[in-house]
Amino acid sequence: MITMMEKFSCRAKDLFEILMDEKRWKGFTQSNARISKEVGGEFSIFNGSVTGTNVELQEGKLIFQKWRFGSWPDDVQSTVQIAFQSHSSLST
Repeated sequence: MITMMEKFSCRAKDLFEILMDEKRWKGFTQSNARISKEVGGEFSIFNGSVTGTNVELQEGKLIFQKWRFGSWPDDVQSTVQIAFQSHSSLST
């Protein structure tokens, strides 16, 4: 398991929306994305290089997904959990 902690100068809700909205994702990464905002829904990011499924979504609090890189064997995937913690109204 790999654990990372990062601090962002924005509200947790805004960061959640950036990661779950196709247009915002494209604006920040300059890559195409198809992103379902539904549990069980599928996504494709970084011009299709990464695909996966939403396992659990809690707006502004949690994104839990199964990811698969296109170069990986068909039966290999990883789990990615992004938990948001607000430190102030302008920091996540």
